[in-house]
Amino acid sequence: MALEKAFTHLWTHLRTYFTVFVAIVIGVAVLLGFSAANGTMVPLGIEFSGGTEIIAQVSSQDRGIFQSTIGRLSGESVAVREVTRGGEQWVSMETQTQLEQSQVRSALNTNNVTVNGLSIRTVGAAVSSSFFTEAMRAVAVAFGIMAAIIFIAFRTVIPSLAAIAAVITDVVIIIALMYVFAIPLTFGSLAALLMIIGYSVDTDILMSARVLRRREGTLFDRFYDSMTTGLTFSLASLSAFIVLALISTSTILDQIAFVIIFGLIGDIPATWIQNMWILQRYAVQKFQ
Repeated sequence: MALEKAFTHLWTHLRTYFTVFVAIVIGVAVLLGFSAANGTMVPLGIEFSGGTEIIAQVSSQDRGIFQSTIGRLSGESVAVREVTRGGEQWVSMETQTQLEQSQVRSALNTNNVTVNGLSIRTVGAAVSSSFFTEAMRAVAVAFGIMAAIIFIAFRTVIPSLAAIAAVITDVVIIIALMYVFAIPLTFGSLAALLMIIGYSVDTDILMSARVLRRREGTLFDRFYDSMTTGLTFSLASLSAFIVLALISTSTILDQIAFVIIFGLIGDIPATWIQNMWILQRYAVQKFQ
């Protein structure tokens, strides 16, 4: 009986560890595969890759010709997205090729495509490279400040490293899902990513503070109490951003909503499986 109980206990820990390990391996594999194929670990918007964004009002009959015309002009496959401006439906396309307005208008005229309110935004390679460098610097600074705050809050190595590992796992899951669902890294999605880093730290600190600093109840009670509070926050936030993603007609809001949804979903296994498992092993030894 004791052997069966010990085996069950061991299997529970191995299963938990294996689940988290597999999730991390899959996420890293997706990122490395995309990086090998495209040179970056995440799809980049034109703000960070350079290129041209074209927005116009096009009739539904001309939309296919409009897309194929821009595709031939840029030499790459382009996707059409619907956007809303002033209550009216417009279409938007992005290409990594830098196109001049005169080129686009000439090609559209040649193919007899009628457009209204044509808007073209071009970002040069040097400017986009500078933006990308600044973005990576912002992420690095965010991680540095986050790590410093965690170490100051707990002043112990293992809970601090566990919290940092949970945040890294969450970010890996976010970036992998951004690749799978073709969500590019733009100013909006970068801001959402930084927000999720802060949110992930909050849930890790919530659990660590309640488990390690409180003395009321058993260790299980403290874990359960922190998980109930943390999951309530996560599910409430998840519901709000799912609604935003469903009703939004803005590309930027869509990107922000989806990145935060990915982050909230990724934070659940990163905090309440991975970090909880590490913290539980640490707390058992600490309070023996």
